[in-house]
Amino acid sequence: MIKVSSLNFSYNRKSGKILKNINLKIEDGESIAIVGHNGAGKTTLVKLIIGFLNSKSGEVKISSDIIKQRQDIYYLPNENDLFKNMTLYQNLKFKKLLFNYKKVDIVQNELVDEFHFRKNLNKKISEMSSGMAKISSLICGLLFQPKLIILDEPTNSIDFHSKNMLESFLLKFKDGKNTIINVSHDLDYVYNVSDRFVIIDNGEIVHDVPKRNFQNIEDFKKEYLEWTKTNE
Repeated sequence: MIKVSSLNFSYNRKSGKILKNINLKIEDGESIAIVGHNGAGKTTLVKLIIGFLNSKSGEVKISSDIIKQRQDIYYLPNENDLFKNMTLYQNLKFKKLLFNYKKVDIVQNELVDEFHFRKNLNKKISEMSSGMAKISSLICGLLFQPKLIILDEPTNSIDFHSKNMLESFLLKFKDGKNTIINVSHDLDYVYNVSDRFVIIDNGEIVHDVPKRNFQNIEDFKKEYLEWTKTNE
């Protein structure tokens, strides 16, 4: 379980509070979405959860049942995190050696085929479009079967076909063994892949609601706009 308690955060005194009294529980195996407008505090929250940022007020606890070692976490940032002068294959090989993943076959792997990326294994990241580079980063992260998957705006810069492939693949990961956190303002995407929505507006959680409360995507969008209308 991930438990966030009374969390407040500001980058400096002048900026004011970015997050205000955040309380959140994420059970093992859940697939949730942290949703909000740009600047709502979504990315700041996940960076606090995984320890990229530290807060002087409140706390974050992650159960050892989820995370036993650093490589059990995969975080996809909004910006690409691969070595740009290396090929996709070289990036995969580097990560395999870094974390000593002896059982993973880089070449003969279904994830590479899921995204039809076998033809891109020997292409440098710098030669790829932003969408292709993002898919490459996803392959590098998900190939090694992390327990906690955090995706920050994963649909930015990817085309419709790649987005559909990403949705299909994430649905396979929803097996109760992986905890998935999607951070996005793409309402169609999060509705398709998540079971619960944590709505953030102006640094506060304004609603935390399961998907079953909505009849369809249009119902979800209508409620979302109502909950976040102060930031329109």
